[in-house]
Order: sequence, then structure tokens, then C-alpha cells
Amino acid sequence: MMKFKNILLLIVLMFFSTTIFAQNPATLKNWELKQYAKNAMLKNDYVMSLLFYNELLLRKPNNSKIKYQVALLNFKIRDYEKSRDLFLDIYNKSNNKHSEALYFYAENSRILGDYSTAEIYFTNFIDNCNDKKHVELLHLSELALQGIGLSKDTNFIENYYVHNLNKTINTPHLESSPIIINDTSFIYSSFGIDSVKIINSSSQTCPKSSYRYAKLVNNDWVGGGSPPAPFFNIPNQSTANGAFSLDKKRFYFSVKELNDRGLQVSQLFVTELINNVWSEPVKLGNKINLPFFNSTQPTVGSTYLSNLEIIYFVSDRSGGWGGKDIWFSVYDKIHQTYTEPTNAGGYINTLGDEMTPFYDADNKIMYFSSNGLVSFGGFDVFKTIGELANWVPAQNIESPINSSFDEFYFSINKNEPKGFFISNRTEALDWGNENCCFDIFSFDMQYSNNLIITGQLVVPDATVFNSINKLLTNSDSIADSSNLYIENAIVDLKIHNIVDSSYVTLFSDTTDNNGRFSFTISRGYDFSMTVNSQGYSFSSCNFSSDYDFQDTVNLDCINVEPNFDKNIVLENILFEFNSATLTESSVAYIDSVIVPVLMLYNEIIVEIGAHTDKVGDTDYNLQLSQDRAQAVVDRIVAAGIPVSRIMAKGYGETKPRMCETFADGSDNASSRQQNRRVEFKILGFIQ
Repeated sequence: MMKFKNILLLIVLMFFSTTIFAQNPATLKNWELKQYAKNAMLKNDYVMSLLFYNELLLRKPNNSKIKYQVALLNFKIRDYEKSRDLFLDIYNKSNNKHSEALYFYAENSRILGDYSTAEIYFTNFIDNCNDKKHVELLHLSELALQGIGLSKDTNFIENYYVHNLNKTINTPHLESSPIIINDTSFIYSSFGIDSVKIINSSSQTCPKSSYRYAKLVNNDWVGGGSPPAPFFNIPNQSTANGAFSLDKKRFYFSVKELNDRGLQVSQLFVTELINNVWSEPVKLGNKINLPFFNSTQPTVGSTYLSNLEIIYFVSDRSGGWGGKDIWFSVYDKIHQTYTEPTNAGGYINTLGDEMTPFYDADNKIMYFSSNGLVSFGGFDVFKTIGELANWVPAQNIESPINSSFDEFYFSINKNEPKGFFISNRTEALDWGNENCCFDIFSFDMQYSNNLIITGQLVVPDATVFNSINKLLTNSDSIADSSNLYIENAIVDLKIHNIVDSSYVTLFSDTTDNNGRFSFTISRGYDFSMTVNSQGYSFSSCNFSSDYDFQDTVNLDCINVEPNFDKNIVLENILFEFNSATLTESSVAYIDSVIVPVLMLYNEIIVEIGAHTDKVGDTDYNLQLSQDRAQAVVDRIVAAGIPVSRIMAKGYGETKPRMCETFADGSDNASSRQQNRRVEFKILGFIQ
């Protein structure tokens, strides 16, 4: 499987790699410098590795291989200006021996916002390096050109106002993983170091990231406070990330540990709220945590069963699509078990890296960062809708959240159109170069990313069935002008997958006694609504959620028509005992109500169905019912209604409405009376 680990920016977001050495590089021999540099690279300590390679380059300034490593390491520590100059010098002097330098020159230019230069050199790389050796870089170049096109798009409306948080929160090192507690407080991770420190490994301990508490004071965020439980800072270990279960009874978070090979890997822990006290953190089992792979950055979702919850997390374990992927495990609250992790699939994960997921469980929206999709540069924030491994293609949430630099940890407030993310854009504080380090930024939105869709299922009195039903069952009045509301109907909301044109059900709602329903959906997608309710047929409603500056939209796009297989019981039609002779009142009802209805709706075809109780012989009852139905039809036809529009059907005792005996076997006279009936059924229309 292709992995981009050797060609893409690898960021250890949880923890900043602190430079540790005990010897001056200038005192080392060349072979020692190479060995120290390679060892540091294996530990992802790019700052340390760069110190040794810089010393080598001073001694061998014309060595293109050493210069290439220096350029690449500057790229990894995000010193893009220096990296760009070095890669251009390498390419110009290498006679195409280092053709990859052309790609990295273009990529550095793109990250620095020089899109015109980047476009020229990406195109040059594609035209001149189109071979199997450069398949991955060619793919990245194509994505980069699409991203440059995205950056030129001025048709979108900027919905976000971005603010860099102050120095009580952001330091020259890394701040990460903002966790929103409420409207006035959040938790974040930080090293809490205000300057660059060189640590002597023989006498000092490397600094660790830990949770910090921030609160809103006079409309400004103030950080650095000690967090309450369950935000445990484990001694001598770096702690970061975190997500509550939906019931707020569990908190999942990441801890950096040394594995058997002496390498740091992220592992997931959980603490539980038991009797209003948070338990000591427990490391999740070996299904989720693997000794030689990272499991980090959890976020939590729900399923159709209330006893299950989904723990999404990031891992570089084998079996994924690329480098770091988003995976999930299902937690059973009753049995307290976790399933074997499953990859979240190809609509989220790519050949690159996907990181820092944030799941909005109420609206089934997954926000995450990726460098394997079309971006403005580096890692951008994307969103998709779905759950488990069922998603629609991801969308770039665009500027000003995304920039030509890297953006991670997008999170949004459940109560307000506000949130946080981190970025190494130029406005961030730095300790060496202006894009080295990540700060936490807040944002406000003009309007919510979500949209409330409402509707009402109404059968207007002009529909055939409703009007006829009113006229036949209220013979002393004409149908009024009120509407019939359809309650307890199931309305399904589905989202359109533009790749395979399928629709995936997201939510269901049941109409209230006024026929109303509502959904909260994400803007910028295509949806469909379907309805199921006995006695009616409904058209599906397809619509787009592209409604800027509106919070609520009422849809009236579902057409409602009755199903004509619903029968109307004619309570006013009665017969003489054990006879097919109509009573006088029944004759009057037929003449004054049924016949006028059939004249008014002169295109309908109907069936008059007669039913008996179970007393007597079955064959006799069948014939009696047929005779009674025919008696009604004869009276209607005698009034001038064409016989072609009406038919008689006797059902005998085959379709009872009620059981005619009680549980003890005794006779239920009331039920027998309800079973003896005549029904009016619309079969269709004259063609």
C-alpha cells in the first residue's frame, strides 16, 4: 500500500519534539553526524536531525544529497522560506537527478500563498516527471492544482470570523486539542513553555503536554488554569485530545507512552463517572491500542441503539488507506465491550493522512483534517455526513478557516455558532520561523452551519377522498374548509451521495397532531424526504440546503394523496332483519347523500361492499351480503348513476372488524353489530 510518510509533512500534533543532546555537533566526525541525524529522523525528531545535517552541509556545501536532507527537514519543521530556496537551488544544479525537488519547490510556494509560482512548477513537474517513480508525487501535484483552483474561487460567502487567542493560552510552542465544555470555558493541551529550551538528557526530563483550563472573562479568553476532573494529567506522560460520551459518563483521551522499541506511541484511555466521582483512567484493551501503532484523537458518536456508542479515533495501524486514517470501534454499554476497530472508509480516508476528527452527533456531521483531499495547502478542515463507514464525499469548508498552511482540531459549540481550531498560519506565535508552531484560534459565524427544515403534511379538503369521506359520514352538513392533518406519519430524511447517486437515510421524524415535522441538516448538500403513512400516498421531495443567511426553511414540496383502498363505512345504511330490504331511513340516505356525491364526483368508480356477522350458515351469509350490496347499487342506479360506475360485492363473514366472542367464549353482540356493515370504496376514475 502506498504511504506518503516519506514525502508529506508529518506532524506529531499531540506533542512537540523537544531537542535533546549532550554533545556539540561541531565536535563530531562526519560518520557520527550522519548516524545521529538518521537516529533522530527515526524518532521524528526533525529539529535534532537538522542540527546534525546543517553541520554536515557546512563541511560539504556542494553535496546535493545532504542539501536535499536539509531542505526536506526544513520543510518538516515548517520553515518553508528556507526549504523553498534550498529545493530550487538543488533542482537547478542537479541536472534532473533530484526531480522531486521541483515538486517540493512548488509545494513550498503553494503553502506560502504564491499560487501563481506553484501552479507553474506543479505543471512543470507533471509534464517532465511523468513516470512510475513519481506516481505519488504526481497524484499530489494534481490535487495541488485543484486546490489552487479552489483558492481562486470567489463565489463562496465567508461565514467565519477568525481570532487568534491571546498569550495566556498560546505560547511559542504547540497548543492543541481544544475541548469545549460550555459557552464560557474550554480545555486545551499545551507544553506551557514560553521560550525555546535545549534539554540535556543526562540531567533534565523532557517537558510533557498537559491539559489546561481556559475561561471567558470580559469577552476575552484567559488560559493556563488547572483543569477539573476528568481532565487527568498523568505524571511524566504527555496527555492531550479528548471526547465525552454522549451521556457524559465516560471521557476518552490520549496518552503518549514508550513502547518496547523505545519509541513513543499514542494510546487511548477512558475514565468513567461512577457515583458522581471520576474513576482512575484505564487504558483501553489491545483491540484498540496496539503496541507499535498510534491510537489517538477520539471523538464519540451514536447509533440506532441507545446502548451502543461509536468511538472514532485516528490510527496509523496496518490495513488503512494511507498513513493515518480514521477508524471506529463500537462500545456496548451493557456488556462494557469494544468491537475490533473498523476503518471509516474511502469517503473519509485517503492515501494521505486524516486527523483530528470531531463528530457532531446531533447532526451526524464529521469534521476532520486531511492532506489527501483537494486543499488550499497542507492540511485543511473538511466535513462529511454519515456514521460508521457510511459517508458522503467530504467537502472543504474553505476560507477563512482553511489557509495555505495547516489547520487541525476544528470543533464547534453545540449551543452557539462558535468554535475553535488550530493553525500554523503566519499570525501564530513562533519560536524560530513564523510557521513552525500551532496556535488555537476561535471563530464566530454569521449563521450556523446547520439549517432547520420544517414541514407539514396536510390533506386539503379538495382531495377526493377527504371530501367524499366528510360528505358520506356527515350527511347533515357540507364538508367544511378545514384541513386534514396527517399525524404519526414517518418522515425519512436522506442525503444524496453525488458519487453513486444513492440516497442514505440520516434521520426519521414522526409528525405531531398538526402533521408537523422538522430536521436539522447541514448546509451545502442535496437531500430527499420520503413519507410513510397508511391510507395516503406521498411524492418524495428532493431539495438542496443551500440557504445562506436563513436559519429555518419551511418546505411544502411533499404532495399528499389518499390511497383509495381505504373504505368508508356507511353507518346509515341498515336492512330489515335477515333480509336484503333497505329500511326507509337507508333509502332516504342513499337518495339524499350517496347519489349527490356520485353526481358531484362524476368520474369516480366505486364498490359497495356488504358484510355480515358469523351467525348462521357461511354460504347463506355470503349470498345475503351480495344481495344487500346489490340492493344499494340498484337504488343508486335507479337514481340515474350509470351502472358502469358502481359495482356490488358481498363478503359475507370473511372480513370481520371485531371478534364476536369474549375470551370466555360468550357472545359479543356489540362486535357482531359492527361486523354487519356496508362500505363505500373508491376503485379509481373513469379513463
